[in-house]
Amino acid sequence: MRKAIPLDAVVFNAAIYPRSTQNAQTVARYAEAMASGQVFPPIVLEQDTNWLLDGWHRWQARRKCAAEPSLTGDFSSIACDWHVVPAGLPAKLYAASLSARHGDRIDRDDLKSVARETIEANPSFSMQTVAQSLGVHR
Repeated sequence: MRKAIPLDAVVFNAAIYPRSTQNAQTVARYAEAMASGQVFPPIVLEQDTNWLLDGWHRWQARRKCAAEPSLTGDFSSIACDWHVVPAGLPAKLYAASLSARHGDRIDRDDLKSVARETIEANPSFSMQTVAQSLGVHR
């Protein structure tokens, strides 16, 4: 289901965020494009919690636009899709799988960190399962 929600309805949970750092240049570039009228793909939230699974840079760019008084237009909301994290799959691994395939892709060090954390917390997971989730070769 896709709809626009208020920016402050998005819940950032650092425990499931797969990146070690954010890219300020990406936020600035996205904000400039948004201000010029470009439409971006919706962010992805976890159903029932509104935890941000994918789209941190887009969300922050939208917030940057909303805080800029010289911009015309309504930047107080953002388009989003809700996903259900598959049963048995850690939310952080699912979030990383979304960020690994488009936009400002998650870097290899963060992918390795998510893989390591997932295997340590879920010894029954195979490396092949984790690699497939992240879209990388084992």
